[in-house]
Amino acid sequence: MIAAVDLITAGRTGPSVVSLGLSASSSRALDRAVAGSVRSGVVYVVTAGARGHDACGYSPSGSPAVITAGANPALDSGPCVTLFAGAPVVAAAAARYLESHPFAPPAAVKDSLVATATEGVLRNLRPGTPNRVLHLGEPVG
Repeated sequence: MIAAVDLITAGRTGPSVVSLGLSASSSRALDRAVAGSVRSGVVYVVTAGARGHDACGYSPSGSPAVITAGANPALDSGPCVTLFAGAPVVAAAAARYLESHPFAPPAAVKDSLVATATEGVLRNLRPGTPNRVLHLGEPVG
């Protein structure tokens, strides 16, 4: 996985979004590789893991550098969940933002998705899990 992240980073030529439908046991090496790729300008959208445990305990979903997408409010939890929607849908929203803001850094993309999210509509979330759902309206910024 780290080799793939390094390859993505090395091949980046413009606005880039990666959707990762996986999570693994906490790995400093994987988190470092993804954080380095994010610093190079690549936006990462990763799944929260749907394990019924705090997403912060897994990689790369626990990295603050990524956008962690929860799909199931009953299983995806913790403060590392950025918002709820399928990771590919969130990646498409990130790409849409970059289409009109091609020089935006990954943090600005994440901030825009959070700023436009619909809040407070999910029920029975585990404590500490953000109650935000992706909104596909006009991007902020």
